[in-house]
Amino acid sequence: MTEFSANANLSSSPPDNNCLAANIRHLRKSQNFSQEELALRIGLNRGNIASYENGAAEPNVCNILKFANLFRVNVFDLLGKSLEASGIQKCTKATTSPAATDTQPQPDEVLAAFSERAVQLANVLQSFHTCHSFKLQSLETMPREMQILAINFEGLFEAAQALLREHTDLITYRSKAGS
Repeated sequence: MTEFSANANLSSSPPDNNCLAANIRHLRKSQNFSQEELALRIGLNRGNIASYENGAAEPNVCNILKFANLFRVNVFDLLGKSLEASGIQKCTKATTSPAATDTQPQPDEVLAAFSERAVQLANVLQSFHTCHSFKLQSLETMPREMQILAINFEGLFEAAQALLREHTDLITYRSKAGS
């Protein structure tokens, strides 16, 4: 389960693509998979894996989900943190001064971080839904069990969107109350 904290990514920069490339390579090697074996498990070819690992290409959202599922890692961690054995570190393009890390973020910075995270989460949810819809359209016939799962997915997606809207409303209310 994803844990969102107030201090999570206070910058507005996108995830570092080199972090994703390094994580795919690190996770593949930690599982003793060759590029060919990983490609087979994900449903790609070895060249795709090589391109992802050297940063020449980025996997689409469906493949990112496959990587996260196969390696049992959080999508946000796969995209935005170094998962090297030495410990999880945030991958950022900008560096922060030691003085900046010793201070507590201001309430408006915390609200801005939560707001930014809500936008990111909305994008991820929409990507999940797009991937799900694409997969459903590609099926010619769907077994009964798959139909039930599709209905449950749609219900969960709607519930997640409702929670996200309430989360965003709460952030908006709190930011107005603090002004």
